[in-house]
Amino acid sequence: MINELTMAEALADPLIRLVLAADKVSSDEFAALLAAGARRQHEAALSNSFPSSRSPSLNQLSVSANFCAPSEGKCSQA
Repeated sequence: MINELTMAEALADPLIRLVLAADKVSSDEFAALLAAGARRQHEAALSNSFPSSRSPSLNQLSVSANFCAPSEGKCSQA
């Protein structure tokens, strides 16, 4: 079983915080990125014909997004 971090755990994780600092990305920017990815994934899941009683909630979905270093304009798929 794969244990995925919640958004709060990801924002508090020391290694992630070091990477964010190295990439000059604030915690607020990263939180907004995670929230936007969760919203997009939730909307995509809803549009894929989930019965309304079985629709996943936002906290049941994993987050995938493009991570960018704003100061360098570089992005990579996560």
